[in-house]
Amino acid sequence: MNNTKDEYYPIGKKFFHLWRVMKKSVDHRLADRNLHHGQARILMMLFHHDGLSHSEIAKRMFISPAAATKAIQRLERNGFAIRRPDEEDERVSRVFLLPKGKDQVSDIITTFDEITDQTFDGFTREEKELLNSFIDRIFQNLRETEKRKEKQS
Repeated sequence: MNNTKDEYYPIGKKFFHLWRVMKKSVDHRLADRNLHHGQARILMMLFHHDGLSHSEIAKRMFISPAAATKAIQRLERNGFAIRRPDEEDERVSRVFLLPKGKDQVSDIITTFDEITDQTFDGFTREEKELLNSFIDRIFQNLRETEKRKEKQS
């Protein structure tokens, strides 16, 4: 078989479809908490690194600063997080978890774990390790491509 773009297209399409299905599953399970997947990821991130700036959150989540701001505003409206000016640079605001946000973390972890278990039901340990190594290689390829593009800019 030739190494053409056409033979890889179905794989890429499956990755996007898989992401949509997993995202929908997370959103469905978190809906009663007024959270969606992106907000849950921010809460998890802040649980481990409280006080990140908007730009740090956007960079870590691979989203635009505008998308990060919108998610953070929703977290604030629902009482999960609060923005405060940076002590050294008031132009920068930092995001901190509130008690209500911290209380959500164990449920978020449980939700993510349940979906992961469901996703890999029936896979052997070796199959999961092999898939994980392939995904790591894909990430590495994409990171190297992005670095080259950044250097060209």
